[in-house]
Amino acid sequence: MSSKQMICAGCLNTVKVSMDLELNKQNWVCPECINKKPKSDTTNTPVRAIPVEDEISPEQLSDHSVQENVTLRNVRNRLETCDTDLTSLIRNEIKAAIRAEMAPIREKLQELQNSVQYISGQYDDLIKSTNKIILDHKNMQVECEQLRTTVSVMTQRIDQLEQYLRNNNLEIQGVPEHKNENVVSIVSRIADVVSLKLQDKDILNCTRVAHKNKDSKAPRAIVVQLISTRCRDEFYSAVSRYNRSHPKCKLGSSLLNFGGPTVPIYVSEHLSPANKSLHAAARIKARELTYKFVWVRNGRIFMRKDETSPFVHVKSEKTLDSLK
Repeated sequence: MSSKQMICAGCLNTVKVSMDLELNKQNWVCPECINKKPKSDTTNTPVRAIPVEDEISPEQLSDHSVQENVTLRNVRNRLETCDTDLTSLIRNEIKAAIRAEMAPIREKLQELQNSVQYISGQYDDLIKSTNKIILDHKNMQVECEQLRTTVSVMTQRIDQLEQYLRNNNLEIQGVPEHKNENVVSIVSRIADVVSLKLQDKDILNCTRVAHKNKDSKAPRAIVVQLISTRCRDEFYSAVSRYNRSHPKCKLGSSLLNFGGPTVPIYVSEHLSPANKSLHAAARIKARELTYKFVWVRNGRIFMRKDETSPFVHVKSEKTLDSLK
């Protein structure tokens, strides 16, 4: 009959048993250990004195205990060895699996680190370029402000120079045009009407000037260059006196023996283009704010709200904007 070896859970001894028996390997107990177990509860059973002949000598007890301790120690060592080997195997498997899973992550992280370093370098270059652009922009703003101031000053000087070159000039508007006219003769006749003694030598130049607006149908203005500023002022004052003394028949084309309907003739100082634009803006502003007087004196423009108000020297459009 075939047999197999089993380890007793009670005494841990190896015992041969029949192969035909169906046994629980974990809790199997040998027949000897089963016989040692009490058949019933022995809690209340009195202790039987051990006969002298049945007593176990200390040497036997010691040998039996040592044998049991050695057997337990061997089993424990085997279990501990198995546990250690199994733990090491599991730990190695886990480490290998983690390494396999972490390998592509490390590659991605390395790529990400390289990308971040590249972007950081590009960002640093961008910051340097931006700082340089900001500095250049500030320098350009300072230069532009200086140039703007210089241009403003130069523009004022050019306007003053252009006006200075016109100090001896008068501008006459409203005189009808004719094909074979003599503008010097027309100026002389105006001087006669306003009772001004004007000689031919006092007129240095006399001509008509083109309109700014080419579509204008009004007669072109006549610009007269006189010999001196004093002569110009005398001509201008004579015309003003005549108009004040003849409020119902001011200087007009009928007094110069021109045919057709009577049109008024205006005599004023010859202004530079900048001053002429400023003068036109001052007249518009005067109508808006009900200013009564707008006049020009020596190339300068003045305004006054009424007879008792102080005059205002219009130097630029900023002056007009400040009026109330």
